[in-house]
Amino acid sequence: MPFGNIKFTQNIDGFGEKGISIGTFEFDIYDDSGAYGMALLSNVTVRLVEKNSRCLSSKTYYIAERSVTNDICHFTAYDIMSQTEAEFDASPLDIFFLRGEKAPCGNVLDAIKNQCGFGNMSSSAEGLDTFRFTKEMLANKSCADIMEMISEAMCGVWIADRYGNAVLSCLGEDYDTGVLPINSAEYSRIDRHGRQKITKFICTNSDTDETKILQTGEYGTVIEVKSPFLAAGTGLENIVWNRINGYIYNSWSCSKAVVNEIVGASEKISFDGKGTLHVNSSKISADSSGIYFSGGTKPMDDEQWNYDDYEQRQINRRVAYDTTAGNIQIS
Repeated sequence: MPFGNIKFTQNIDGFGEKGISIGTFEFDIYDDSGAYGMALLSNVTVRLVEKNSRCLSSKTYYIAERSVTNDICHFTAYDIMSQTEAEFDASPLDIFFLRGEKAPCGNVLDAIKNQCGFGNMSSSAEGLDTFRFTKEMLANKSCADIMEMISEAMCGVWIADRYGNAVLSCLGEDYDTGVLPINSAEYSRIDRHGRQKITKFICTNSDTDETKILQTGEYGTVIEVKSPFLAAGTGLENIVWNRINGYIYNSWSCSKAVVNEIVGASEKISFDGKGTLHVNSSKISADSSGIYFSGGTKPMDDEQWNYDDYEQRQINRRVAYDTTAGNIQIS
C-alpha cells in the first residue's frame, strides 16, 4: 500500500500553564481503486509502526478528516484528547450529590476516563486531592471543560501519552515520559529566544473574589489564575506556588534535526548529548530516509504577562473624555 507525506504536529500554548494539547497525524495513501476514499471511517484508529522496531510506535490517533485529489487520499487524525469534547455525564457522581456532598476529583476523573476511553488519568504533580466539585460545576459541561478547569488551577496542560493515558503535565514538574531524552546528532542551528522567570502568582477565587498574591519580590513573569479551587481554604495555591516559584521558561527553536524517535509536546530532546531542552512545539516528518524534527518552545511576549496592580486597574476602568471604559465613552 503506497503511503507517504507523513506528518505529526503538536503544540502547547503559552508556558504550558493551562489547557489541553491535541496531537495531529497526517498522511497520504495512493488510492487508485477508491477503496479508502469511499470507506466509512468514523472512529477508526491509526498509528505508525516501524517494522524493524528501530523506534517506538506512535500514539494511537482517530481519523477525523479525509480529502481525495487525483487518487491521493489525504487523512488527518487526532490523538485521544480529541475525544474529550463529548458532554460530561455526571450521573456516576450522584452518590455524592444525593448526600449533599461534593464529588472528589478522583471520582470525577474516573468518570471522564470511562467516557473518553483513557487507560488512566494522572498528574505529574501533587494537588488533585484538594479538588471538590459541586453538581453545578459539572452541569452542561464537556469533559474538556472540566479538564481545563483542573489544568488552570494546577498550572498544567493535559496531554495524551504513548499508551492512551491522559497526563496533566504541570509547570515546574513536567510529566516524565519514561523514555530517555530523544537525541539528535545532526541538526541545524539552535536559536535561543530568551528566558523568563516566574516570580509572582496571583490567585483569585471565582466564587468569592478573594485574591491571594504569592511572590518573590523580583522582577519577572506573572501567572494570574481565576478559579473556584484557588484561595478556597484548601492550600492549593501554596502547593502550586512551591512548584512554579522561580521556574525558568527557556525559549528556543531548531528548524531541522534528524531524530531517532517521534518527538511529542512536553517531551525532551538533546542535541549531541549536551543537556536537554523541553519541547512545547513539535513538527515531525518521516519517510524512508529517517525522522525529522522542527520546533522548540515558542518565545512569549513579556507584555502579555505584565500585571497591573489594583490601583492601575482602577485607573484603567475610569471614565474619561474621549476614552472608552466598559462600552461607555464621553466626548
